[in-house]
Amino acid sequence: MHLVQVLSHDHWVKKDVFELVAGDVWQLNSQNYLVTGAAYLENGRPIVPCELIEDNEVRLRFDSREKYIHMAMDYVGSSATAFDDDTMMICDLSGETTNIYSPRLPMEELNSFCKRHLNKYEAFFTRHQNKIKNGQSIAMAKFW
Repeated sequence: MHLVQVLSHDHWVKKDVFELVAGDVWQLNSQNYLVTGAAYLENGRPIVPCELIEDNEVRLRFDSREKYIHMAMDYVGSSATAFDDDTMMICDLSGETTNIYSPRLPMEELNSFCKRHLNKYEAFFTRHQNKIKNGQSIAMAKFW
């Protein structure tokens, strides 16, 4: 069995590499990858067809339907990741940081979630303001 860390909706779980399917996000050597095909053995070693997840695309949208998502992103110092199933999550899957700051929800539901819990994001920022302003990624305890 070859276990790897895999993003399962809004948290990381261990999963056998041969159970990965196209679209899964998994970690190897502090990097995150998007699976593009089924794993196979080559010379006795598992090979996973995948692409490195690089910097999240920066989207500047001044859409009121995302207002509270942007506020929460500012409070935690993270981007948001949009997925192919029309869901979003406040997290940055590029590079070594894999902190997750929200559940994975459709955009309008995520905006409502962020509005309801904005006080938690603001309190987090107050506690970690200097580190966040210096670009340091800080893990947030899951509250959802």
